[in-house]
Amino acid sequence: MPHRKFRVVAVLFFCFVSLLFLFFSPKFESKAQNDGSPPVLEDFALSTNEVNSDDEDELTVYVRVSDNSGISNISGSLRPMAYDEETNWETQSLSLAFAQALDCSGLGDVLDLTNLTGCGDEFDGVYSATVEFPLGSTLGDWKVESISIMANEGWLDIGYSELETTYGTGSATIENVGLIEDTNGPEIVSWDFDKDSIDTDDEDQTLILTMHITDDISGVPENFSLDFISPGESSSVIFSMELKDAGTCNDMYVGEVGNCGDKNDGIYESTVTTIPRWSAIGVWTLNYMTSDILGNSGTLPVDPVFFTNNADTEDLIGPVIKSLEIDKTSFDTSQGDVTITITMELEDDLSGINIDRYSSNIHFRPVFEWNGGIQAEDFELVSGDINNGIFTAGIIIPQGSKPGFWSFDGGQIADLAGNGTSIDFTEYIEETYIANTAVSNEVTIANLWWLEGEGLESISYEGQTRVHSFWPSIVVIFQEDTVVTKQGGGNFGIHRMVSESYVSEKYTTLESLLNEANSELTADIAKCDVSEGCVASQLNDRNLVGRPINIGKVGLPGLGLSFSKPVTIILAVDAKYLGQTLTIQTFDGTQWVEQGTCLVKTYDHMDPSQGGNDEDWYKAVSYPGCSFTTDHASFFSANVLGEETVQLPGVPETGLGGTASLLERYIGWSR
Repeated sequence: MPHRKFRVVAVLFFCFVSLLFLFFSPKFESKAQNDGSPPVLEDFALSTNEVNSDDEDELTVYVRVSDNSGISNISGSLRPMAYDEETNWETQSLSLAFAQALDCSGLGDVLDLTNLTGCGDEFDGVYSATVEFPLGSTLGDWKVESISIMANEGWLDIGYSELETTYGTGSATIENVGLIEDTNGPEIVSWDFDKDSIDTDDEDQTLILTMHITDDISGVPENFSLDFISPGESSSVIFSMELKDAGTCNDMYVGEVGNCGDKNDGIYESTVTTIPRWSAIGVWTLNYMTSDILGNSGTLPVDPVFFTNNADTEDLIGPVIKSLEIDKTSFDTSQGDVTITITMELEDDLSGINIDRYSSNIHFRPVFEWNGGIQAEDFELVSGDINNGIFTAGIIIPQGSKPGFWSFDGGQIADLAGNGTSIDFTEYIEETYIANTAVSNEVTIANLWWLEGEGLESISYEGQTRVHSFWPSIVVIFQEDTVVTKQGGGNFGIHRMVSESYVSEKYTTLESLLNEANSELTADIAKCDVSEGCVASQLNDRNLVGRPINIGKVGLPGLGLSFSKPVTIILAVDAKYLGQTLTIQTFDGTQWVEQGTCLVKTYDHMDPSQGGNDEDWYKAVSYPGCSFTTDHASFFSANVLGEETVQLPGVPETGLGGTASLLERYIGWSR
């Protein structure tokens, strides 16, 4: 039986900077939990479009918001319009924390209050956020960069351009007319540790750091952290700093005797910081300097800030993960909380495993949702000792959590000396993506989303290098806000939206192709929840016209899934069919019926990463395919009529780079 893959490619609306690609996130909203509609921003206004940061003026942002489930939280941010690479002003940002307005008298001139009593309520009401522009804020134009509205059952993110063009009669731009601008970060005048050096051979050691720091305008935050990095940069320790209380500075005073100064010229001291036993030997240096209140980065002094560990023994090797197991391959949160237990055999040479959840951790989240993840509880030693033992940790997934695929989002195991070992789940378990089989009667695919079937391959040579080129056998593209419904009532899980393709060239006979498809369909149905009522007739060749060259499966045929918006399907075919018109049929449960026709042409591969795989030994290419749309899940067949073309032009290569198998890199779920 061919190896089968479930492929999802998604393009996020927000920038995930650490990745080299953009996605739209496939956010699934279950009708069992909400009404499928996001909250509505009815109106928007500012208290003023001009502030003076020299006077530390305040600005109030007003919004009128409605939602049938009620508003739970509204936040936003302000940011300068200007960007200057030298001064890095883009780091300045002011946060907006909205609360329900208590007095709306006088707001009718700038905000639509139609049909509101007072300021309304959580279902339709006015919210406000007031922020002060600190002295030294960037001069010139600022903007309301974003407003994020979270309802009890939905969310809405709105950016500056939409606020400017859509809402109210006012502008989302604010001009700062002050004269004083802060572009310089803090500076270290002097520093001192309470010990000249430490020795971590026998036990943990402690240090207290004291610093005299100045900043010209906005000042240093009351609390901040400094990071000291070990020789070889294998580990680090954090010193938490705060301005010392007046009267405690003794001979380090900066003003009057006994005065510890202020945010512009003050003495800062760390809490007691622990350097673990067997930490790295040698000189630990300050890695970066704090920014001021406005975000201007500080600079490190020419002479380094450091402390020295004079120990003879050091632990520089992270823990070894000898085995890892999970106790579930699927879960269902419709009836209550579910716990996934991870069991690991761990070994560490000197200091031993650190079981604290902030040091050793595992993260679990819905696929392609960077927020809303869950972290494992603290690890527990169940046998052996901290240097060689069996450890367990539990991930508690709350009742009502999002249906569909969840993934292990990495993690690490740390030792007590601060060394960490990253966890690559693909090395230990076959299915790193696990389905939450909770079901509902309707699911909204909130953003652009597509699925890919098994990859097809050709081999060529570039010079002496053998190149494997890949493209998907089937691509299924959903528009944003497509509602998937189970016809005739009942429930289903979004993880039923699988895709697969059966290319006739891989089979000796049509019968063997149909047998393969039916075998895999039976396996899919066997995994259904009882409440889903999954039943499907066996695929046959009744009324199948011409010769099928690619039969694609979309969703789970027989489950009765329909789509509120046209879903685009691209079936890959051999390049010899370029320019031909193929007949498309769909299976209605008993026989093949007409769906339409499609013209075979070349499609760019749907790979948003444009990056290439880590080993760089294969690449995605444009490929010949046949495209059409549908409003339901089923089998679809692309059939050729008449004589075949004998020309074999091969697969055209476009140099796109990247990989057809985003599944292998970012999803990895296989049955």
